[in-house]
Amino acid sequence: MKGAAWLLALFALLEIGHPWTFEALRYDRDGLLHGQIWRALTAHLVHLGPVHAAMNSLAVLLLVALCQPQWTVWGWCWRSAALAVPISLGLLAAVPALASYVGFSGVAHGLFVLALWPLAVKGDWIARGCLLYLLGKLGWEMMFGAAVIDSAWIGGAVIVEAHSFGALAAVAGLALAAWLDARGASRR
Repeated sequence: MKGAAWLLALFALLEIGHPWTFEALRYDRDGLLHGQIWRALTAHLVHLGPVHAAMNSLAVLLLVALCQPQWTVWGWCWRSAALAVPISLGLLAAVPALASYVGFSGVAHGLFVLALWPLAVKGDWIARGCLLYLLGKLGWEMMFGAAVIDSAWIGGAVIVEAHSFGALAAVAGLALAAWLDARGASRR
């Protein structure tokens, strides 16, 4: 829980610095293409405004309540970074018309996958149901877009590709970890 608390405090601190933090840290396609590589990571820590930050904070709190991940502060940091960068690179490669992006929701989708998977593997039916729900939600968003009310609440468009890229990055990470475990076990 300590790592989640630090993350929520960071969201709040960066929101206090809005609009300066927003401009300095957001995903800016042109900036990224011209060497501002920090934006691949920092874009996921700033938000469109307080409602957007609150919604992502609630997602983190739901993750903690539902999954109770035993991640350290460092564990939250590296997992979030390992999801944020591929999301930004995915947006850069696959959504060339997207000039600007902010928010933690893509990373949150990936964190849910990372936290739910071990529980689902152990037979937790709630975790399995949540993963199925998440898969259905992502499919719905890719076909029909995000709920209109979500865009109205946050004050901007919901970039559903970020949600999918976050979940895909988590699945890739889980697959890599399983492959490395299997490879290590075969060497013993």
